[in-house]
Amino acid sequence: TAPEPFYNLINRSEIPPLRPIGVKGKPDFHRLIREYRHLPSSETFLRELHAVYLGSIAYNDYLLGKLLDALDETGLASTTNVFAWADHGDYAGDWGLVEKWPSGLEDVLTRVPLIAAGPSITSRGATIGPQPVQLFNLVPTVLELANITVNHTHFATSLVPELRSQPRE
Repeated sequence: TAPEPFYNLINRSEIPPLRPIGVKGKPDFHRLIREYRHLPSSETFLRELHAVYLGSIAYNDYLLGKLLDALDETGLASTTNVFAWADHGDYAGDWGLVEKWPSGLEDVLTRVPLIAAGPSITSRGATIGPQPVQLFNLVPTVLELANITVNHTHFATSLVPELRSQPRE
């Protein structure tokens, strides 16, 4: 959860419609989670849950802003690369579900933010290509930006070209 004013930052009535419960073709675990967890299915509850989730995201954005401000104030912004990401998304009320689920592959779980800022990153506010990237790619990216030679086999790909406005071919 998030502290005030973030907890109530999002107007519940302005949230776009959530994805509905009982959509045909959804996996059985959707129904089973709702039954096992005794999840309320009321629109009011699910919208409240979604609003608080969005408020929590806003709180995280605020904290990231404070970190970036502190780097500016201390003169460290010119020598510090910062990465922020989420390891997974959340149902947050969509399909009447909460949290995440290991077998879930819906976009609300798999599409997560990846924010990069710092002196080594010249692509400002850009989206990295039309295809998704994997968080798996962060390790070679950070190693390359830190000029650390990789002495082991790995299968991820550095995102440095994209972070420097040089799209991959």
